Amino acid sequence: MGTEITCPSCGHQFELNESLKNEVEKELRGKVMDWQKKKEEDFEKQKTLLLSDALKKAGEETAAKLRSLEEEAKNKTQQLQELQKKELDLLREKNALEENRKTWKLKLKKDSWKKEKRSKTQPLKENRKYLT
Repeated sequence: MGTEITCPSCGHQFELNESLKNEVEKELRGKVMDWQKKKEEDFEKQKTLLLSDALKKAGEETAAKLRSLEEEAKNKTQQLQELQKKELDLLREKNALEENRKTWKLKLKKDSWKKEKRSKTQPLKENRKYLT
């Protein structure tokens, strides 16, 4: 059973026989295969571009985050060093105050001891005056 086809240019009708049908199918298959291959190539190019862009963006974001973390670590290290210096200064000040306290305590003991010694020897001196 044949199928009639109308030419879109001239309007002539003719019957599609098996050999013409096979030829048209072959030509259309070739065109479809070419079109499909082109679309697959375009898809692969687009996929490669998108992947490349995504990797570039991820790399830039990672680098920016790394820089931020490095800066934060640097700041934390500086803060730690400053706090350690303050702690050391406070410990030195505490030690100096403790030494000063010990010195004053010792001085007070000496003064107290001298006063006590004077008070014990003073009556003896006065008594000697009366005895001589």
